[in-house]
Amino acid sequence: IYTLSLHDALPISLQKLAAETEGYNGSDIEAICREATMLAIRKHIKNNKEQEASEKPPKIQVTMEDFEQAIKRIKEQQKNKNETEETIL
Repeated sequence: IYTLSLHDALPISLQKLAAETEGYNGSDIEAICREATMLAIRKHIKNNKEQEASEKPPKIQVTMEDFEQAIKRIKEQQKNKNETEETIL
């Protein structure tokens, strides 16, 4: 569901993403998709600072690299959250 709007993006292996996120719940997958999109937006802004405001902006592409980075970030966030919860208990 969360990747439907990404169907025309650069080559993204949904099978690889599924394997890397096995056991994740829906909110985890949503967070990964959102993070990958934000990474692509940040990269686009960084690379197009000189673009004129009147120019038509190019389409932002979410890449497999964006997803891989997003998965790493979300895994790290979950690890930190779990460590914090264990400390509290």
